[in-house]
Amino acid sequence: DMNYRDAFIAWAEPQLRCVPELRAPEGLEAVLSAEDFAAACARKSQIFDALVFLCAAPGFLCGMDSFAQALADESLRAWIGRAFFDEILPLLPWPREEIAPEVISAFNRLENPMNRMPLLELGRGLMRGFSRTLLPAVRRWAEQNFEAPPRLSLALAAAVMLYAGARRSADGRYEVLRGDAAFPIWDAPEILDAFSQLAHDVPAETLAYAALADRDV
Repeated sequence: DMNYRDAFIAWAEPQLRCVPELRAPEGLEAVLSAEDFAAACARKSQIFDALVFLCAAPGFLCGMDSFAQALADESLRAWIGRAFFDEILPLLPWPREEIAPEVISAFNRLENPMNRMPLLELGRGLMRGFSRTLLPAVRRWAEQNFEAPPRLSLALAAAVMLYAGARRSADGRYEVLRGDAAFPIWDAPEILDAFSQLAHDVPAETLAYAALADRDV
C-alpha cells in the first residue's frame, strides 16, 4: 500500500521470499537458497522487461502516456497479449506453470491504475533491453519457423520509429516529439547518438537497414 501511495510501485516491490545464509528450516515453502533466489529474480526481470518492451514504444506512438493506459486499450492489450503468450512464453526455458506467478505479477504491476509511470521512463534503455531480453527469443523463433516473429518484429519496428526521432536538446538530453510536446528518452549514449542521425520519414527498408546494420545499435 505504501508503494502505491508514494508512487514507488516500479522500484519498491516486496520480495515475498526469505533467503537464509545457512541451511533453511524445514517445512518453509517460501524459503529459497541464495542461488535459487538469484535465478528467480533473473527470471522475473526477464519477463517484466519483455512486457515493458511490448508496451512502451507501441503505446507511446499510439498517443498513450502510461503503461496502465496502454494495457487498458482493448486492441493494444489484445496485441500485447498475443505477442507475449504466442511469441515469448513458448520460447522461454521454463514451464508455463512455473513462471505463471511472474507473468501475473508483471501484468498486475503495469496495468494498475495507480501506477502512473510514464512509458518512456520505465521503458528506458529499450534497445539494450531488447538485446538482453527478447533478441534470443527472436533468434529461436527464426530457427524454428524460418522467419521473424511478426508481433515482436512490429514491437521492434515501433522502437526504431520512436528512437529515430530522438534529438539532443539544448541541455544535452535526448528527446522525442509527439505533436508539440517533447519527451525525454534514455538509453546508452552511443545508441541515442546513432539514432539521432536518422529520420523516420525515409522508406521503411532504408530506416530498418540503417538501424539494424549499425554495430553500436
